[in-house]
Formats: sequence, C-alpha cells, structure tokens
Amino acid sequence: MKLRQSPPPPVTEEFGFKAWRGNPTVMPAAHMHSDMEINFVVSGGMDYFLAGQFLRLLPGQFVVFWAGAPHQMVAHREQTETCWVTVPLPWFMQWELPEKIREHLLSGGILLDQNPELWREPMFANWAEDFQGAPERQKIAALEIEALLRRLALRRKYAGEHHIQAHAPELVTRIARYIGQHYQELESLGQIAAAMKLHPNYLTQTFAKATGMSLWDYVIRLRIAHACRLLLLSKLSILEVALEAGFASVSRFHAAFQKHCHTTPRRYRESPHSARRLHKPPMTKSGKGL
Repeated sequence: MKLRQSPPPPVTEEFGFKAWRGNPTVMPAAHMHSDMEINFVVSGGMDYFLAGQFLRLLPGQFVVFWAGAPHQMVAHREQTETCWVTVPLPWFMQWELPEKIREHLLSGGILLDQNPELWREPMFANWAEDFQGAPERQKIAALEIEALLRRLALRRKYAGEHHIQAHAPELVTRIARYIGQHYQELESLGQIAAAMKLHPNYLTQTFAKATGMSLWDYVIRLRIAHACRLLLLSKLSILEVALEAGFASVSRFHAAFQKHCHTTPRRYRESPHSARRLHKPPMTKSGKGL
C-alpha cells in the first residue's frame, strides 16, 4: 500500500481522520486546527514549537497533542521520516478518557513517550488505509487509537519528558513561557517587554525570528485556543468566554475568532465538536467526520 508522502499543509481548519507518512517540511509559521494529533518519528529527528516549548523528537518517540493550540515544526534532520495521525475532536471527546488526560491535552499539554512497543508500524499502515475505507474500518482504527492513548496514560505522567531544542534560544523559551502564563491578562507588548527586561523591538524581532509569527499573534492564538476549550466544555455565555479568554470586548473576540477559526463562536459551540452534542462518532466515507 502506498501512503501519502507529504505532511499535512498548514491550515486553520480540520483534517478529520487521516494518516500520513513521509518527510517533514519546515513550517514558516505556527498553525492551528481542531483535531487531536499524533506524531511519531521513524528516523532522523525534528524540532517542534509546541505548547510554548521547543521540543526535539527523536526516533522512536511519539507525541500526542491537541492541534487547537498553536504549533509549528521548525527544523528537522536530513532523511527524517515521520508518521502523522489526526483524529476528529468529536471522537476524542466521546472516548471518555480519564478526565485528567482530557483536561491536560485540551489545556495545551502533551503526552510524550518513547516506546516502540506501543507504536506498531503495520498498525499505522492499517490506519492509513482504514481512513479511506468503510465506516466499520474507520471505527476499528478509532478503537485502536483510543487504546493507544489509554495505554500511554497508564505508563507515563501526563507531562512527558522532552529534550529542549539545541538551537532554540533560551530567551525565546522564557518569553513563550511567560506568555503562556499571562496571556489572559496581557494588555500590550510593552507589558511583556517590561517583564522580560527587554526593548520591545528586540523582543518582537527575537520571537518572530524563532517562531515565524508575531508575538502578539501568539497571544491571540492562545486566547482563541482557550476560548475553544470553554466553548466545548462549559456553559459560559459568549461574553463570559470572551472575557475569560482575555479579550476586552465581544466584538474583538468575534473578529479574532472568525479570522482564526473561519466561523463564529456560537456556530463552533453548536457544531459536532461540542461534548454536549455527541452521540456517536461521525464516521463518513470521506473520513472528514467534522
């Protein structure tokens, strides 16, 4: 069976249930989409900017994360080969995994492990074929992926160990960590610059050079991810979601949400993503599911 030999393109949409195997491509900037994502490094190695951290993934390692948070593959070794799997968020929500795991992932945390026994390449090949097949085959693949996450949860603590990317400036890591802790209350770039004790121009240039996106855009993306979680899991009003995520007004929230999610907050909440609306996985022949 011939698998797709290119990584998923950087979009702000949903991929649905899909599987790729091939050589990664450096992404010019972070992107977001609603699916859960699994990356497994077959050979070589790649560096990720993910959850405010620079991670180096080595052969045999795999990482699980919610792609609704901004993430970016920033570098890779020559002849790197990687497997990607994206899972529709409604499937993940309906699996009823331990609450701590679900909250950890939807809050921007990661599950990281290095155990080839948990990841079998023949099983991955089946997934890649199953997502193009009949609903029953998609259901089998979904059950196998759910089992993988459950086994991973039994083996490791929720915050996996990781290697800091060798060429990642320690300063950028500190900036990202500060933003991750304060994005809800930040009011200006000057506030971040003062906290970091840096000139605003140097601050923004350093962050943009390392991540390919503006510093304030990263703040907005984190707020959008926070809002998505609240829309999925809470009964807060749209106004309450906007304020809780850090937006000063509903109008600014709607504009930012429309730009990054291509829909309104209300429609997003009423979509199949919502935990309150799920009955069974929407496994269509196209595999889109969303």
